[in-house]
Amino acid sequence: MIELHPGDLFVTRNPHMLSRAINVVQWWWSKDGESTYSHAGIILDAQGTTFEALYTLKKQNLFEAYTGEKVCIARWLNMTDETAKQALDVLLKEQEGHIYPAWRLFFHLVPPIAKYVSWGGKFIVCSEVVAKFLYLVYLQTGSQDKFGTKWPRHSHYCGATPDDLSDEWHRWKGYSIIFEDVLPS
Repeated sequence: MIELHPGDLFVTRNPHMLSRAINVVQWWWSKDGESTYSHAGIILDAQGTTFEALYTLKKQNLFEAYTGEKVCIARWLNMTDETAKQALDVLLKEQEGHIYPAWRLFFHLVPPIAKYVSWGGKFIVCSEVVAKFLYLVYLQTGSQDKFGTKWPRHSHYCGATPDDLSDEWHRWKGYSIIFEDVLPS
């Protein structure tokens, strides 16, 4: 059993055509020459409730949606339940129920365009939702964490991709990968 906490983060890979296309574009622009994951979301509780950008920005369950698919779950080690709750309250109030801005995926073909064309962060895709959450966590926690960094993430959440997030979680100080494999039922 995977022990989940509010504020845990996930990326997943699935075999759908859109996901494959996302991975090709991410691979093309990646600095490390690889791209595994094509979707991202936030875990809200120990039962696996998620908040993610699907057809709308909404909640679902990690285990019901992604069992049998490759998933990476990460945790920012300085996250507390209260910090996660405060950031999630802001994010859900701003984003829950919005229609998924699929048209913005075209801007990700050239990442600098996606970074700057989002109408002030009002219309954001799945990975940008996660990146914005991490930025809101930073705003809640203030200056430095126990590792001497100001992470979990900077303010440039627009333009973030699932590959960017996965790379950050695997390489930046302060993150722990708590699961990475095919998600069991």
